[in-house]
Amino acid sequence: MVNNTRNQSMKIKKAVIFSCLLGTIVWLAPGCQSLGKRGEPGYADYYEKGMLAYGKDNRKAARENFQAALRKNPRSALAHFYLAVLYAEEEKFNMAIIGFTRVLQLEPNFPEAYYNLGTLYLGTGDTMESIRMLEQAVFLNPDDAAAFVNLGKAYFLMGMAELSGAAFEEALRRDPENAIARKNLQILARGAGEMEFEKNYRKDIQNSRGL
Repeated sequence: MVNNTRNQSMKIKKAVIFSCLLGTIVWLAPGCQSLGKRGEPGYADYYEKGMLAYGKDNRKAARENFQAALRKNPRSALAHFYLAVLYAEEEKFNMAIIGFTRVLQLEPNFPEAYYNLGTLYLGTGDTMESIRMLEQAVFLNPDDAAAFVNLGKAYFLMGMAELSGAAFEEALRRDPENAIARKNLQILARGAGEMEFEKNYRKDIQNSRGL
């Protein structure tokens, strides 16, 4: 079934993304660069060092610097966001969920955090919560084809075939080249059962691991 993607080469909502379970975790949140830029002296230094360390694939240093930034400014939505991405990459999914939830407590209109939570909940089997998060993601960012794809997956798993098809169609309207949405629509059109959907879904997850 569903492929997971945001796969513009690990698309940090503009550049880098981490492939997780059935989706990918969005790394950078454009339009949110100003969030959390305040704090005690030293906050900005730790934050920037965290960004640089992540760019060099030094996860340990990135995590330590984001944690230090949060000690200076515990209300930094971006530092919480990036730390949660690191936890997701390390497959510490419960900690990642806690982190993205904290982001939304600080910044309720953060579509990338809703997308990531929806993706994580979908992967951990909490489909209803996944739907709730992904519906909010597409409400806040209606041009996000990847969020519509994952929403379509979640609807399907809840037995909502009509809503599932509508979500995949919305994804294709925004991204006509989206092979995942097109494939899932074909599966639905054939009236394929859950077994085929699940088989394709597992294959897509496996294929996306290398992103």
